[in-house]
Amino acid sequence: MAKSWECDGVPKDEKSYPHQNPPGKHDPYENFGADCVICALPKEAMIGDKSKPPVKAIAAAITGVLTLAVISGYQIWQSQSCRGNKQKIK
Repeated sequence: MAKSWECDGVPKDEKSYPHQNPPGKHDPYENFGADCVICALPKEAMIGDKSKPPVKAIAAAITGVLTLAVISGYQIWQSQSCRGNKQKIK
């Protein structure tokens, strides 16, 4: 049995499909073929390309790395500036 997929009429790959009929959103419908039986969008429009990571995941990873770099840099700067301010006890 073929694996099912659901179409709601809105392409998830953000491409334009001029052959979509009717264009626009419709009630979600479970499909088993290559195209949606309601609007004729191809399965790839709803599933998307799985080989590319999502943009939100990339943005979150970059934000996390930058945050760690800033925190580490600040801690190193603080440790260096504190060493210079220590007074020698006689």
